[in-house]
Amino acid sequence: KSLQFACPSDAAALEKLTELRTTFSPADGAVPVKWMAQLASSLIPDWLSSAEASDARNSRLCLAAESWERCGPKGDVEGTGLYAAVCLQLGRTVHVRRAVEDLLDAKIDLRLAFQPAFLEALLAKGIIGQLQVHAEAGSQAALVQRAARLARCCESAGIFCRRHGAILLAPPEGSKVAMPKKDRMPVHCDDPRVLAEGFNHPAPFLGPRGQDPRTGTPRTFASPEEARLAGLPIKHQRLRSVQRHAEVHCLLQLPRLTDACGASVLVVELADIGPAFRWAEPCSRGCMQLLMKHGVSQVLFTNGAGGLEARGL
Repeated sequence: KSLQFACPSDAAALEKLTELRTTFSPADGAVPVKWMAQLASSLIPDWLSSAEASDARNSRLCLAAESWERCGPKGDVEGTGLYAAVCLQLGRTVHVRRAVEDLLDAKIDLRLAFQPAFLEALLAKGIIGQLQVHAEAGSQAALVQRAARLARCCESAGIFCRRHGAILLAPPEGSKVAMPKKDRMPVHCDDPRVLAEGFNHPAPFLGPRGQDPRTGTPRTFASPEEARLAGLPIKHQRLRSVQRHAEVHCLLQLPRLTDACGASVLVVELADIGPAFRWAEPCSRGCMQLLMKHGVSQVLFTNGAGGLEARGL
């Protein structure tokens, strides 16, 4: 009920919020799942992006936090992180601390669950210590945080959804496919195993694609003009925008594609809303096939629940 109102102004919203707080009770039942989804995907981002934190906007955030406290599922790492971020915005340090302690009690490694900026904000407030933020060079936690910083590079490329960062790691020393260190491409990273790094970004446009009236078979045309002359409908005459994925970006930076043989790749996806990581398994149609084609032996990726998943290729 608390999420079903639409008010033309902050003053009207504040009045409605006051009314809702006096009428809502646990006896009314749990908030439907679809409204919790709306809370996470639409309302909270709008409120957090408001230019000023007016009383009404703060009240909306407070109501969002209260909704999570009443109805948020236990053990939901991503949701708990979003709740903690809202409470941090509101200055509710006690609530943030309680949420973080619940995650730590559940043996969640915060460095595998949350983005660097959020961890730094928690550290600045004294909610967590250095051990929960910084990791030993070369550890999984350090690599995940490194990949998360790479994923933020997507934003400068104009990509704000499904932001992925990836790190290609050399095979263990002593293995049959290990590449001599002198032959590895230099990467600005303190881990000598890192072969390449990548993030999602726009790739060069592809030509129009459609059925060639002369041959009756689908093909890609070199330009919109060629597609027009071939008689394609107007909507099929446009150049096609495409995105190069982080895993492919890694492969393209290698001096030789054969250098990927036996390597492993770590992939991180930043949540579109909130400070957590999402399920980041490489897409099956393109990235996974390319990784297998060039001999990558394993994929590690964030699972959105505070951990990593592994796939042998």
